[in-house]
Amino acid sequence: MTAVAVLTKCIILWYNKFIMGKTYFLLIISVLILSFVNSAYAQGPITPVSGTPITLIDLQIMITQVVTFIITVSGIIAAGVIVFAGIKWMMAGANEQKVAQAKGMLKSGLIGALIIFGVGTIFATIVWLVEARRLY
Repeated sequence: MTAVAVLTKCIILWYNKFIMGKTYFLLIISVLILSFVNSAYAQGPITPVSGTPITLIDLQIMITQVVTFIITVSGIIAAGVIVFAGIKWMMAGANEQKVAQAKGMLKSGLIGALIIFGVGTIFATIVWLVEARRLY
């Protein structure tokens, strides 16, 4: 037997003999992982970060950028699902089961795109209202 096979056999025997189930194994692994958590606190005192404080306008800009990114990525994914469903429908031929599956996928993609468009519209309206309030 090779060394790897002997080591594997020893690990399996150890697991079957001493652990006797997944619960104990997961418990031991969890304790081992959590025992390393305290070592992160041994770095000394935390010094305060210097810089300028964040303002509400900065927070609004950051939230707008994050939401715009999420809506853009979601729209790209929805467009990809719609295109993929169309290709799947074309490739289905006369197979009614595949055609029905492609139609369902196309319907889901269109519903997702409409939801994303609605969320974008609502968010744009909220941003417009907040900016209009800030001007007065």
